[in-house]
Amino acid sequence: MFRNHLTRLQTAFLFADALGLGCYAVVGVEHALNAQLPIVTAIMIGIVTACGGGLLRDVLVSDEPLLFKPGQLYVLAALIGASLFTLLILYFKMPAATAALLAIGCCFVFRMLAIAFDWKTVSVLPTSPEQS
Repeated sequence: MFRNHLTRLQTAFLFADALGLGCYAVVGVEHALNAQLPIVTAIMIGIVTACGGGLLRDVLVSDEPLLFKPGQLYVLAALIGASLFTLLILYFKMPAATAALLAIGCCFVFRMLAIAFDWKTVSVLPTSPEQS
């Protein structure tokens, strides 16, 4: 019933997804740090939390997950947000709310720029003509 309207709202969905990616990355890191896990583990938990939410959303609506699409800078955006939040909290002793807003903002901006300018990774292995 709403499928025809979803194509018009694709930009809004991508916008919300980029914002959610940053939010979940920060929340995952914050919970891991509160549990006194090591820094690298906390960052990895933030990335898994952020990407897992998007993966679950795509599976529930029967879409191909963004995480599995070639070249998407999805995990890298989550890594930027999670790492920046950890850096601001632990090394710059910034208040959690300020650090969260900055990290979410950076993750969001990076993801939106990747979408707007079609930034993608390239395959390391050469593709054969049959695969193209």
